[in-house]
Amino acid sequence: NQGTLKMVVDGITRLGAPGGVIDPASLFEKIAWFFKGIGQYFSGMGLPYSTGDWYWIPSRAIPFGEITEFPFFTFLYADLHAHMVALPVTGVALLWALSVYLGGYDFGRPFGWKKLALAAVGLLYGGVVIGSLRPLNTWDLPTYLGIAAAALIFAALRSADLFRLRDWRARLAVGLAAAGVLGLVSFAAYEPYSRWYAQGYNAFDLWKGPYTPLNSFLTHWGLFLFILVTWLVVESVEWMSATPASSLRRLQPYKSAIIAAGAALALVVLVLLAVGVNIAWIVVPVGVWIVILLLRPGLEPGKRAALFMAGCALFLMLMVELVTLRGDIGRMNTVFKFYLQAWVLLGAAAAAGLVWMWPKVRQQGGRGIGRGIWMVVIALLAFNAVLYPLKAGASKIQDRMAPDAPRTLDGMDYMLYSGYSENGLDMKLEQDYRAIRWMQDTIQGSPVILEANIPEYRWGSRYTINTGLPGVVGWNWHQRQQRSIFGSDPVSLRVEEITRFYNSGDRAEVEAFIQKYDVRYIVVGQLEK
Repeated sequence: NQGTLKMVVDGITRLGAPGGVIDPASLFEKIAWFFKGIGQYFSGMGLPYSTGDWYWIPSRAIPFGEITEFPFFTFLYADLHAHMVALPVTGVALLWALSVYLGGYDFGRPFGWKKLALAAVGLLYGGVVIGSLRPLNTWDLPTYLGIAAAALIFAALRSADLFRLRDWRARLAVGLAAAGVLGLVSFAAYEPYSRWYAQGYNAFDLWKGPYTPLNSFLTHWGLFLFILVTWLVVESVEWMSATPASSLRRLQPYKSAIIAAGAALALVVLVLLAVGVNIAWIVVPVGVWIVILLLRPGLEPGKRAALFMAGCALFLMLMVELVTLRGDIGRMNTVFKFYLQAWVLLGAAAAAGLVWMWPKVRQQGGRGIGRGIWMVVIALLAFNAVLYPLKAGASKIQDRMAPDAPRTLDGMDYMLYSGYSENGLDMKLEQDYRAIRWMQDTIQGSPVILEANIPEYRWGSRYTINTGLPGVVGWNWHQRQQRSIFGSDPVSLRVEEITRFYNSGDRAEVEAFIQKYDVRYIVVGQLEK
């Protein structure tokens, strides 16, 4: 996104601001501080950021705690979370839907046994791929299953002679039936998982907190939105230039309905703006524009698919302004998960739109000022986006626990050169390194190990993480999240028991704990002491 440029601008402004604080200031004060900060920057003052800020801050474009990851950050940060594992699979699911709509699923004649068998195999494959999103990253399933179902329905509707069914309602019925089979396969293929899965977060609430500021929205989506809107302009101009004005007479009978729909949409935008959903200025008009272009007769299937994906992305952007998952931390994960889906959809649509639009811009724009401005803007937005991999990538390489550690593919070698402080005690991680290596080389099977439990994002769970062996409890908060249907008590109880175990002088209590959790190996390292 454009977050790196925003960091540079904010950093320079902070250099010129009294005390480096810029949040409560007016626009004119920030402009004055910015120019003052430029002088200080060129006089030798560095920007007020740490090494890790350059890859972290742009993934938090909204200032209220929401996560606004994008794929480059996801893989650069390399935290093996569900959204990262599922991302390539969502790509396959999207490609399957596109192949269905763009002609890979031929519902027309002749529809013999061979074609029927191929259709069945296609549905089976699509169902297995899309269904896997439930155990991989449940948030992705509704979106991509819905897109795949829409692809089947649209493919059936546009088939020239579906089972010799000339009526659109019959074609729609066949498309709905195919979508139903796809959904059935998606769930049936993972029925054992579903049988044992307990969903702790299964309701949405209206969002009543702070909404996304317009500048944050444009910081995150600016490049894609600029490409999308200019592509919509090109497509609209092409449509209008190829359509005589007399064609508008066909809309005369629907004039009242069109006026009513326009008034209703204007009212929706006004209501959304009144409650503070400022992105409605962009999302609703562009969404309506997309719907109108989708209705264009004779539109290429590929363009129709790209418009549909862009519309889905805009819907997801607006949805997270209105609702949040019950039990979420505000709307942190709701924005996080659905924004990443929108990124994939809008990124693919914008990329296709740019390819279609580029030759037309060059041909129609000539050497005019409009074409020149467009080229400058697209170049600046693209350059600002490229700043992230350049700056964040270098910062991630430099941001090391032990600067003197060798660069190696062994993810544990840093421990030999690193120290860590906990509760005022300075520890040498080399001791843990040697004990972990011993476990890796010696222990067979999957016996339970016990180690101290401390808050997340610190030097905790280091033995279970590096050996893969089961522990009595993992990360407290994550374990409570994943077992929310049972409440916090079972996890919190284990954490308390571990603390008592390491502090206990009662042999019977210690033996009872070991028996209860079938503990085979007990870690007594510097952290436990």
